Amino acid sequence: MRDSWSKSQITRAYRYTSDLLQPFPLSKEKEGNADDPGFKTAFYLQKDNDVETIADIDSVILKHAVGIIKGHITNEGNAFWSFEGTQLSFFIDNQPIDIYKEYKQRIPGGVSFQAHYFIDHPDYLPTNYRTVVRQTLDTNGGVRLYRNGFRVLPYGEEYDDWLRLNHSSSVREVLGPHRNNNFMGFVSLQDPEGKLFQETASREGLVENEALFILQEFIAKALKGAAVVVAHERNRKPLPRPIKRYNSPEEALDAFMGQATKLSKNILEKRPVKKRQLKKMQEAAEEANKLLSEIPMLRVLAGLGLMIGEFTHEIKLTFGAVNNALDLMRKHVSESGQDSLDDLSSLFKSVQSFARYFDHAIVDNAHRGLAPVDLVGIVYDFKEIVSPRLGALNIEIEVVQKDYDLFTKPMHNSEWTSILFNLYSNALKAIKKMDGKGKILIEISEQNGKINLQFTDNGIGIPKENWDKVFDAFYTTSPQPGTTASYSEELTGSGLGLKVVKDIIRTARGHVEVIEPPQGYSTSFLIEVPKAAPEEIPDDAY
Repeated sequence: MRDSWSKSQITRAYRYTSDLLQPFPLSKEKEGNADDPGFKTAFYLQKDNDVETIADIDSVILKHAVGIIKGHITNEGNAFWSFEGTQLSFFIDNQPIDIYKEYKQRIPGGVSFQAHYFIDHPDYLPTNYRTVVRQTLDTNGGVRLYRNGFRVLPYGEEYDDWLRLNHSSSVREVLGPHRNNNFMGFVSLQDPEGKLFQETASREGLVENEALFILQEFIAKALKGAAVVVAHERNRKPLPRPIKRYNSPEEALDAFMGQATKLSKNILEKRPVKKRQLKKMQEAAEEANKLLSEIPMLRVLAGLGLMIGEFTHEIKLTFGAVNNALDLMRKHVSESGQDSLDDLSSLFKSVQSFARYFDHAIVDNAHRGLAPVDLVGIVYDFKEIVSPRLGALNIEIEVVQKDYDLFTKPMHNSEWTSILFNLYSNALKAIKKMDGKGKILIEISEQNGKINLQFTDNGIGIPKENWDKVFDAFYTTSPQPGTTASYSEELTGSGLGLKVVKDIIRTARGHVEVIEPPQGYSTSFLIEVPKAAPEEIPDDAY
């Protein structure tokens, strides 16, 4: 301490010590409380009676935010957000948000949040501070949640995407930067009696009820709304370009044929007609007509998708009541019945996981924008969801990641959800027909500019002469369902699953086939898709 310290050395010391701490006090209500003063890192230089701040959270981190986003819900249940520019000279006050369209209740006052908004650009983040700010945001960024003055985990942790900001950025809902590490903030909930927000019995998160869904929607809309207005102020494109919509496939075909006619006319007027060009146009028209023949099947699948979406939404609204019932039962069940209750609770958590997974997949599918897909993240999310059920069925699942930064060419995340679950359901049926312990192996790798996903199981296998046929529509190795078959058995045995997989991969200019399985397995599907070029991957995707 007797050595002389330069400002850069002090800033470096601040960075190391600040990593030990939360970037905010326990809650803004507790700030200044003599019983819990907290522990903040700050370095000062004293000259005579003057004190100069050398390094603290404001001077090192927060002053580099482009602005501060605040929001609150009034006692009448009306939601508002505001933006105060710190490096951008504009201000938005009390912008209303409609967050109750799909919900039956309204949240009264007692909800507020504040978040500093950061953009990783030299105009706002000086080079000498860029490393420390980025490191701090990567580890402590996000929006944390405090209920009645106390932190609720895991909301805002490095791995947690409770506001779906990372997902929204990956599918490019909004073009302005809005990942978790673009924000540093907290939400304050005042609900002393726990009427709206109850913690789970494990104290890990809040019960998933309608109030929590509304809260998530409120904060996410406010943060994305601020990202849009900031992008506009910076003369950046704030939203993806709208995609031309057609009312029917027939209308789309008419538009295609109209363009083809114009092209033919231009060719005829400028130079002799090339038979090869006309042949390609004819082939395209024939392909369009072929697609029209699949409309009835697509309408059925679309209808099923809407039904699943509605079912998923409704069942999520019952989670709070079921969790409360389980907590109540735990108080009155005898010690001998606790094991059974634990099994029931575990099964219900599996239902919650599946509901969240499919809800996210349906939301993904509602957004038509394409973006590079992080296949590693998709596969590990899938494994986490199916593992509880596979464990109960005595089936082992293993993921082997052979390479890193495996981003596909722009696709929909939901397409990979469909691919993995179709392969998974086929594997379950094949393993069920075989005696013994089941095994599923998923390998991800890169080769020659392609991303490979190999999905393998040790079920009864597919005869080699049928390897190509399994991708045909309505081809199935499952027996016809009987009169007592469940709806899911009828659907999964329809012979459409692998046809859907093939169509998705073909649209992505990839390839799928059945290949020789490795030792100890019986069936292996190999999927190859083009890898995204470095310039296609957003900087904040890494």
